[in-house]
Amino acid sequence: MSSARGIFVPGTVMVRYEDVMTALGDVGLREGDELVGETFARCVLGARKGIHTGLDAPMQNALNMFHGLRLDRDLLADIAWRAAAGYKRIKQQLPLEDMFTPVETREVALLVENVWPGRPSASGKPQLKLQLRVASGLFGGLSFSQMMPSVYVLRVLAKRMGLPQYKRALPREIVGMFFLATLSTENGRPRVLEARLTDGLKRYNKELHAFRAEPCTWGYKWACRSCPAGSNERIDNCSRAPHPRAYVDKTCPRCKRRQWYDPQHESAICLRCEFRSRGL
Repeated sequence: MSSARGIFVPGTVMVRYEDVMTALGDVGLREGDELVGETFARCVLGARKGIHTGLDAPMQNALNMFHGLRLDRDLLADIAWRAAAGYKRIKQQLPLEDMFTPVETREVALLVENVWPGRPSASGKPQLKLQLRVASGLFGGLSFSQMMPSVYVLRVLAKRMGLPQYKRALPREIVGMFFLATLSTENGRPRVLEARLTDGLKRYNKELHAFRAEPCTWGYKWACRSCPAGSNERIDNCSRAPHPRAYVDKTCPRCKRRQWYDPQHESAICLRCEFRSRGL
């Protein structure tokens, strides 16, 4: 099994990600641009400047998977993560995989990008759907989702990640936190087999949890776990937000009230009603 042991520093990869996002804006990339010709060249330049490498070819190879696509805020984040998470291999002029190809089981760093209510298990028990981003190694920058038992996520994994032992975690509290995972890509399908935490990862997660307990830098009165602001938004973005995209408010057909919806998650009812209906 390949390992990421001892080489992953979460704070460093987050700084690289922010640097690439800034650099992509500095080279004039805008939502709606099509990544072809000169626009794609500027994308490569911005990503290269963001991680401070002077070589075009390795970065172009890393970003070829985005060629021809039209930019939106989610794709900008994907590009930034590709460069930040693939930093080491790009610097070493080693290839990155564009998809989850079947390889030997390996240990990678994963970022929890989002958490939604999932479909119940075959036995009827509540599950959560975790959106996970690979933050190191051969699959750096790729993302995938996985259903996990809610009891495991909120009572076991959350505690390993550094959340308080004395209470059950809330799903959104683990968003933005990292863990190391034994990742299987058998049949091209990524799946977490086992999770563990280093002292450095646990310290980073604890600091994020404590940061979210401080007064809001934007002046909002609600807690971070209830905040509608998104971490990937160009306006009103927040590094401690518990989801990438800003929530939108709509009238929920179940509770008949104006409630929050996550634009990255398809649901006819609001998040509040959906979590409650799944026993979460």
